Order: sequence, then structure tokens, then C-alpha cells
Amino acid sequence: MFKSILKTIAPIVGGIVGGPGGAALAHKVSNILLPGVKNPSDNELERALQNATTEQVIAIKKLEMETEARIYESEVNDRKSARKMNIKTGDKTVRNVMYLFTFAFVCISFLHFFMPNIDMKYYSEHLVEMTMTALGFFCGRLNK
Repeated sequence: MFKSILKTIAPIVGGIVGGPGGAALAHKVSNILLPGVKNPSDNELERALQNATTEQVIAIKKLEMETEARIYESEVNDRKSARKMNIKTGDKTVRNVMYLFTFAFVCISFLHFFMPNIDMKYYSEHLVEMTMTALGFFCGRLNK
């Protein structure tokens, strides 16, 4: 019940508290709601959250904004490191996958719009096989 009430006040914090990395965040929330109480029970936290003062709700919202900023920052850093690794290693996988999807889109569009009498059911059932064959072909050709 505590987690569901917390999700209404601070959805990001409430979602993280219920997840695998939520212990530290739950500890911060319990320090806001019940300062000085070590290891409060869920019932105590639930009562404290239901009777929270405006200052406590503001502190929880501030914690949520800080958490959201840290999540965003980690996503940005992850993308930066992925770009750096791609440039450093010269990996062509991303480019090859982009070519594959473009090729598949063009082929499916061609079949669908310019050859309406073709049995699309057959091709849709075997689309994975055709895509994997094309991927193998293009990855082999583009890496040479």
C-alpha cells in the first residue's frame, strides 16, 4: 500500500522503490517521512505518507526531480560512451542494421503496393527467415 500511495505523489520514486535498486531511495523517503526512525515498517511509512506535511511532500517531489535528473544524466552518458566506442572501434553493425531495415522496408513496400496479387500471408510467415538471410548477405558484403 505504501508503494501505491508513493506512486501517486512521486511516480518515478514510487516505481524505483518497488524495483531492484530501490532500497537506497526507500531509505531516503523514510528519512523524509520519519526522521530519526531506523527501519520503519511499511505500516508506519504508510501512515506517515498519508499524514505527510506540505514540506515532506515537497521534499519527496524534490527527491523525485533529483532522481529523474540522475537517470537522464546516466542515459546521456551511456549514449556518449556508445558513440565513442563505435567511433573508436570502427564497428559497422549499426550501419549494416540500418541498411537491412531500409532494404526490408523497400522490399515489403514494393511487394505490398506494386504486386497486389502476391500472397502476402506466405511472405509474412517467412519474413524472419528472409530478413536473417538478407542480414547475413549484407553484413558479409558491407564489411569487405
